[in-house]
Amino acid sequence: MTLATVARAIGRESVHHSRWSDLSTRDRTALVVGTAAEITLTAIAAADLYRRPASQVQGLKALWWPALAIQPAGPLLYLLAGRRPDEPETRRGRARRP
Repeated sequence: MTLATVARAIGRESVHHSRWSDLSTRDRTALVVGTAAEITLTAIAAADLYRRPASQVQGLKALWWPALAIQPAGPLLYLLAGRRPDEPETRRGRARRP
């Protein structure tokens, strides 16, 4: 079964647009905003993963790197569940080490 057959079966003549000029203004805007959001989330997650010590990451850092490539779930999952809470700060503004 081809994509065109499935598209006709669900009542859409074309599911795939081949050119930017074929997209509506609404679709172009959604694509640009979505792409910008994915790039931003991935950059934030990658910077955090790079800077965060392994002891402050849930699981192995080496496994989080390829997970960041799974869009948009990987970066969101890392930012929401892959980081351990920051250590409490002392009066000097630095975290205490046990």
